[in-house]
Amino acid sequence: MQYEPDYSRNQIHFLAQRPEWLPRLEKAGQPRAILDLGAGGGRNIACLQKVFPDATVTALDVSHIRCTLCRRTADVGVVCGDAVRLPFQDAIFDLVLSTQVIEHVPDDRAFVIEATRVLRRDGQMIVSSVLRLPRGWYFHRRGGRWVLDPTHEREYESEAEFASLFDRSLRILETAIEPVQFSPARFVYRALARRGVVGPPDPGFFARTALTGALEKWGLPVPGYRIITVVAQKV
Repeated sequence: MQYEPDYSRNQIHFLAQRPEWLPRLEKAGQPRAILDLGAGGGRNIACLQKVFPDATVTALDVSHIRCTLCRRTADVGVVCGDAVRLPFQDAIFDLVLSTQVIEHVPDDRAFVIEATRVLRRDGQMIVSSVLRLPRGWYFHRRGGRWVLDPTHEREYESEAEFASLFDRSLRILETAIEPVQFSPARFVYRALARRGVVGPPDPGFFARTALTGALEKWGLPVPGYRIITVVAQKV
C-alpha cells in the first residue's frame, strides 16, 4: 500500500510500548538472522537486540519516511521494500517477525508465501494482526464500517480465518489472542503531532521519564477488538 506522508510521520510507533509478541519468543531458540518485516519506526528492534544480542537483525518497510525513522532509532540494516516482493534470497532468515502489518498489504496470502520463502527450514515466523469481533468499533470509518485503522485493507473476523493463511509448508505452533488497549496518552500525542504542536514527533517520548511512562501504560480496552498472534514453523 502507499502510505500518506502525514500518516507515516504522525502514526508514531513508540519505542517504550511493550511488544505484544514478546511472550511468543520462547519457542524461537537462538536465531542468527532475523527479519523485522514491516519495521515501521523501529519499535521491535531494540527488544530483538536485547533478547538476541548475537543475532543479525534486518528491518524492512515500504515507507521511505519510516525507513528513515528506523535508521535513526536502530543500528541495523534497513531496507525499503515491498513485503509481498521481498528483495532477499531464499532461506536466509531463522526468524521473521511481523507485527500489525499483514492487514495493511493488498495480498495477505502473498505476504505469508514471501515470508515463508525467506525462512530457513525449521525457521519460525511470528505474525500478529487485528481480530475484529462482531460488534467491534473504533473512531475510524472505511467502506461503511468502523475500523481500527483507516489504512487497513482488511480486519480478520475469526481465529480460523487468520490461521488459514498459514498453509501446508508451515506448522502452527501457537496462537494467542489478547485485548487491544487504547492509550489516551498516545492518542493525544499523535493528535498534537498531526496539528504541528509537537515537532518533530519523538518515538522515545514516553520513555523519557517515569511520569510519561506511567501515562502511556494507562490503557482502556477497545470494544470488539483483539490482537491475534500466530507462531508458525517452516517444515
